[in-house]
Amino acid sequence: MSARRIASSLLALALGAACAGGPQEPSPPEPRPARVQQATPETGGAKLDDALAAATKANDEAEVRRLLALAASTPSEEEIDYASAHLGITMRLLPTVFPPQEAELFVLPFVADHAAFFAGKTVMEIGTGSGIISLYCAKLGAKKVVATDINPWAIESLKRNAARLGVADRVEGRLVTVDDMSAYAVIGADERFDILISNPPYNLDLDSTVNTPEIDKGDLGFSLLRGLDAHLSPDGMAVLFYNSLFYHQLIVKLARYLGFEVRTHNALGISPWEFEALFNLYLGRVLERERLPKDAFRFDDVTDLLPYALTIEQRQFEPQANPLIDGFATGKLYRGFLTIARRR
Repeated sequence: MSARRIASSLLALALGAACAGGPQEPSPPEPRPARVQQATPETGGAKLDDALAAATKANDEAEVRRLLALAASTPSEEEIDYASAHLGITMRLLPTVFPPQEAELFVLPFVADHAAFFAGKTVMEIGTGSGIISLYCAKLGAKKVVATDINPWAIESLKRNAARLGVADRVEGRLVTVDDMSAYAVIGADERFDILISNPPYNLDLDSTVNTPEIDKGDLGFSLLRGLDAHLSPDGMAVLFYNSLFYHQLIVKLARYLGFEVRTHNALGISPWEFEALFNLYLGRVLERERLPKDAFRFDDVTDLLPYALTIEQRQFEPQANPLIDGFATGKLYRGFLTIARRR
């Protein structure tokens, strides 16, 4: 697991404790060996997941595409178990699949508090990852759940855990190809859903050449909004978790500009990667003004010790915990969540 992934998981745990004010779920155990794949010439002598991490870090889009295609036909190297308090089962996750601490701490409590809203509905989850959100929606009685992801091992994990939970007949996984990573790439033109839910990458970096579990280069979030009208049922709603202040507010404003009704509980921080992107965007203007090479230097979130969270004083947001869904006045604040529906 890369340093950024470790930092992301630790940050999710820390912020989850601060928001929930209660005990944390324990971290999943360290990955343990399963079927071991030997290094091959196709991966330059490295294990496949290590080669994929290196290509992603280097922003080598062509190599990432090649390795993702290879991953679809390569046996697993490591598996981990994750005991989910909400699902009531221990999930088995295949290599390269994110352990779902963030979803368990942030998203599933929201879904639990609005359980009646999900019961009997058709649900689509964009970027399912571990699959825990889709599985929980099905456990709470969703009629049909379609979950998408670009990682073939994520889709396979979803299928196996759906069978373990006993909801395989209501959960369908669809693999997104690297040729089209937009939000509805594997959704039919006429397919509509009552609920669209997503815990997507919420760090926007237009200069990135590839999407990662932490970073969206823009095509996912913006295509998600632009396809809502075509893929939400007449009374449908999108439930999104953007837990970094800049992208959260950008999604809110863009959705309202497109004519939707939006309710939001604002995020309280900006991630280090979003700091890095915003700093470098403005740096570009400075370098141009001073007639310096555009690549003279750049900000780096680790090297330059950019803050890992810009915390906003909670009292600024205390007065109103407005319901994000009609009929569910829980009185709770769900930091980073927003709901989008058609204006009535």
